[in-house]
Amino acid sequence: MKKFTILAAIAVFVFGACSKHDVKQTDTRAIGFGTYVPTSTKAADGSILSGTNFDANAQINVYAWNTGNSAFAQSTTAPNFMNNDGVTAAGHGSVVTLSGTPASVPSSNYTPVKFWPSDEANNLLSFIGFYPAGANPGYTLTWTNTGNVVNGSITVPAASASQIDFMVSDVVNDKTYSNTTAGGGTLGNVPLKFHHLMTQINVKVKTDDTTDEILDSGTSSPTLTVSALSFTFIKDKGKLTTTYAAGSSTHTMAVDGTTTQTYVFSPSSALNLKGTSVSGSEKYLPSGGTTLANPGDAFLLVPQALAAGAQKVSVTYKIEYSDGTESEQTVTKDLYDGSVKTWGQNQKIVYTFVIGLKPITFTSDLVDWTTVEANPFTF
Repeated sequence: MKKFTILAAIAVFVFGACSKHDVKQTDTRAIGFGTYVPTSTKAADGSILSGTNFDANAQINVYAWNTGNSAFAQSTTAPNFMNNDGVTAAGHGSVVTLSGTPASVPSSNYTPVKFWPSDEANNLLSFIGFYPAGANPGYTLTWTNTGNVVNGSITVPAASASQIDFMVSDVVNDKTYSNTTAGGGTLGNVPLKFHHLMTQINVKVKTDDTTDEILDSGTSSPTLTVSALSFTFIKDKGKLTTTYAAGSSTHTMAVDGTTTQTYVFSPSSALNLKGTSVSGSEKYLPSGGTTLANPGDAFLLVPQALAAGAQKVSVTYKIEYSDGTESEQTVTKDLYDGSVKTWGQNQKIVYTFVIGLKPITFTSDLVDWTTVEANPFTF
């Protein structure tokens, strides 16, 4: 039996803006960057953040266009204003280190710092951001002028600690220093709202009430442990498509290709399931805790539709008896059998797998005697 809960999460950040390459700067209005209202995230090192802000010193990639006196359009080519500034690896934007604790105050901690142009009518700036940042952020970007703003690609590795919470912001278009306060914004800062692109998968295991009674029935009680749970035949490559029209951005993360990966939720030692039938006592894999305190508990996978006979879930568990004998088995089922048929981007899905023991019981009846009446003997 499987139980599922889905929680959607949207991350929102605030950033500053900047100036054109060949503009002679006559003021010192530096572009600052800040964040607000992100939800749980996993950086490239596997750390998980929660709350309403990134931690201090988190990093984001920022790209920007200067379109002169023309409005930003989807046909715009690669960013010409902030693109690979201060980064040695080609193709990455200005790496901005968010300041503050939490990182919610504007930051100009990036190289080189850019400034708002004084000639605002002829220097309209538009921005987009990505997380995580760095020379090797775990994804690649392709800027296009053939129908999309940007295409991105990601391949999700098997190890949870190497997976990333790939995020992209909406395009903030046609900004100048003077109009950054529109809608209650802060002068000189550009609001970038980020969206999670991956699906966060969490797994819990437990027993049912009857099994818990068996596991706690005395000195002869068996022991039930789980050593691994794996998702197999999961599509591991994703493609981001960001489009833009009339001030609105659309981000789609979809399966790219047919390659698959196996993702194993394996604890360092087998988890004893005694006492896990009570609500709140379920154990998260792989750490075995009752809360998502361990970065390895959450997997960040490519959003995809499930299909009958395709993606599988396998659970390996062992029963150890009081007489010293034991039985280990692996049970495999279709993930499609559950209530969730699609892993959506920006969704947090919690699977609960219930492992129940089915005691071998016995009943009996008798085949009654068949009476045979012999003919009388005469002497």
